[in-house]
Order: sequence, then structure tokens, then C-alpha cells
Amino acid sequence: MGEQPSDQATVLAPDVEQIIRPIVQHFSGRPVTPEAVLWPNADDLPHRFRALMNGIDWSRFTAANPLRLLDLGCGPGFLLDYLSHAGLIDKVDYTGIDLSPEILAEAERRWPEQKFLLRDIRKTPFADGVFDYAILCGVFTVRFSLSNDDMRKLMLETLEATWPSVRQGLSYNVMSKHVDWEREDLFHLPCDEAIDIARKNLGTRQVRIMHDYGLYEYACIVSREPLRDGSPLPANWFGAS
Repeated sequence: MGEQPSDQATVLAPDVEQIIRPIVQHFSGRPVTPEAVLWPNADDLPHRFRALMNGIDWSRFTAANPLRLLDLGCGPGFLLDYLSHAGLIDKVDYTGIDLSPEILAEAERRWPEQKFLLRDIRKTPFADGVFDYAILCGVFTVRFSLSNDDMRKLMLETLEATWPSVRQGLSYNVMSKHVDWEREDLFHLPCDEAIDIARKNLGTRQVRIMHDYGLYEYACIVSREPLRDGSPLPANWFGAS
């Protein structure tokens, strides 16, 4: 079900080309595993996905009323593997986008009933409110030879292009500054800066930082509305005896 928007060419923007090229080169000819797209530990990936979906209230969604989910930087479709294993895939109306035709072809082969698009969302954003939620897993963690400033610019442009298309929120992961040492090819962002980006660039103060799933990164969950669970309040707080 993959489709290629008419204004998309195989020539990548220079910034994303520096990131995509090494991944595609590593991926070519390898079995389709997380390691093939440079995730070093497959065991870590479910923890990432669980953290990134922490802002989703799954009780609100059913097969008849599914979550309209954008998987930005979908790769070979590993999020679909996770959703299927977790028993959630029937609650999702899924769209995956990526910038590599080679990797998207594998996603389509593995999940032929799902929708995949070759798309740079900065060039071709989606219409306002067409998704409920967007997940950007691994999109901002590695920068290879891209400078920190250029990587930050890429991140801001991508978030700003994605935000209008989601009705509820989005989440992404990025490398933490609270580490023993920083790798030169990774993108480390202070937590305070992630919160500031949500406020200044996306116009919301509703941000949850998850830094507790055992990796050298954190998940930033950005919502349009406060994430409240409807907890009951003691009646005597309001003057009742």
C-alpha cells in the first residue's frame, strides 16, 4: 500500500541525507532486524516503544474507533511488530513514513496491509488534525557527521511540521545529557531544552519526560491537553463531612 507523494524525489535534503545514507548502507543485504538499522540491542526497542506510547490512553480506542497513528521514521515497521505482540494493532489506523525507498520496501513486504509513504514531512506536511498521535522513534538520536546546530534545526523543523497534524500529541526520544560520556555521532539534548521547545515552538506546556527506562536517552511526550487520569478527590476537601 505504499505510495510516493508526487513532489517527492529520490534526492534527499542535505541534512537528512547525512543521516539516512549510513543507515541504508548498513541495512543493505542484511536480515531485517533492529541491528540492521543500527539499533545495537533489540532487547531495548520494546522499552523505547512503551515509553513513547506512555501518553496514549488505549482504553479510548477500539477496532471500530482506532487510534490514527503516524509512525515518523518507521523503518522496516518494527513498531507494528510491537503493537501486534502487545495486542494493540487492531486498535490502530497506522501510517508509516520514511525517507529510504529501500527500507520502506521491506516494511511493505513485511506488512503489506499497512500504509507506508515515502515522505519528508518538512517538505510535504499532512493536513491539520489527520492523526491522533505521532511517534518519532530514533529520528533524533543519531546525527553521524551532522553538526549539533544542524541536527537541532532538523529536529525543530520536523516537530513543527508534525505538530499541526496531530490532535492529541506526539512523542520522540533523544539522547540524554545525564550520561557518563557523550558519543560524538549522537545527539544529546538537555531535558529543559526539550520542555522549552514544546512551549516555544509547539505552543504547549504539557510535556512529560521519561528518563527511567534504563537507556542513555529519554522520551519526550508532548500533549495538547494535560494527561490526567480522572482520579477521585476526597469529598472533605470541599467541605463535606
